[in-house]
Amino acid sequence: MTLDIREFHTHFIAIKDVPNHDKWKQYFVSSIDQEIENNSAFASQQKRDLWAAEFNSNTSYYSQNNSTVDYEQFTEEVVIPILNEVIEELDFNSYPLKDIQYWYNRYDKMGMHELHDHLGADLCLIYLLHLEEPNTTVFHNTMYTQKYFQREMYTEDLTEGKIIIFPSHLQHEVQWSDYKRYTIAGNIDLDYEPKISQSD
Repeated sequence: MTLDIREFHTHFIAIKDVPNHDKWKQYFVSSIDQEIENNSAFASQQKRDLWAAEFNSNTSYYSQNNSTVDYEQFTEEVVIPILNEVIEELDFNSYPLKDIQYWYNRYDKMGMHELHDHLGADLCLIYLLHLEEPNTTVFHNTMYTQKYFQREMYTEDLTEGKIIIFPSHLQHEVQWSDYKRYTIAGNIDLDYEPKISQSD
């Protein structure tokens, strides 16, 4: 007899290969490096310098509106189809995409990011753009603490070219890396507003 398990999807990570990863990697890595060297996109130099000093990394999180990196085609060709697949596969209530706020992270040697979440968004994504070692992203179950529940989920088996989608409340961190790594991150908002049909 097959075991029938039905659950509320309060914690999950959905993983998918990004089609044409080599194309996207070439575009994003070159654009990120150019922007960091250029330095012109960073509205708050002080926040950027503090981030770089604390985490040994560069991010466009604080300057998303000024970044020259273009995510529009990536959204249409990659993110929306994968997002729709995740929603269908998990049998979620289906709502269309409203907006995605993107930023990039370039972690240099010994780069990291402390434990955090993205409350305020609906879902989050991480695109593993460039890795030179096993992935160091770790997810943490901090809401449900019964001993039989899994508390940490390591993702060292994930190679570059994977995209990870997960709920915004799921805490995660990037542990120390020995080599440079690049990721694209995003906060996903879904459109809950009913559409009003236009009549003549």
